[in-house]
Amino acid sequence: MATETASTESAPRPEMLPIFLRLGDVQHVLGVKRTTVYRLVKEDPDFPQPVKLGERAVGFLRSEIEAWAQKRADMRGRAAA
Repeated sequence: MATETASTESAPRPEMLPIFLRLGDVQHVLGVKRTTVYRLVKEDPDFPQPVKLGERAVGFLRSEIEAWAQKRADMRGRAAA
């Protein structure tokens, strides 16, 4: 029973997850290389566009990246049909 409490406490709470993902995080989440992310930004109208966070920093909304990935996963059966 103590292990259940410990595992629950160590899991990140949704409100503690980052809102923005940097390029490296997007690469890791999607399992693609940097050039693929750049290509998706440029060529895929459905791919989330980066948000300017500062003078030299951009990020991607985590929720938009997750929604895009889920949409792609949902489409996988339809392409063959």
